[in-house]
Amino acid sequence: MLTRRDIVLLIGAITVTIGGGLFLNLTHNEPLWAEWFLGPALVYVGLPIAIIGIALHFYRSGEHSAGATNAHR
Repeated sequence: MLTRRDIVLLIGAITVTIGGGLFLNLTHNEPLWAEWFLGPALVYVGLPIAIIGIALHFYRSGEHSAGATNAHR
């Protein structure tokens, strides 16, 4: 199930995938400016977003931790 924090990771991964696909010229019909400027720009923007999404996913204070269940009692 996707939460709000997992959506950040998904957006970052999609951005890196699109940027890498543009840079590696997978479809062979992009203009040259898209291959050389837009592709790397999307990768450079998407990598930090994906890293932040990973950090949020693993280091968040979740509902399933032992401390959270004992705090409600």
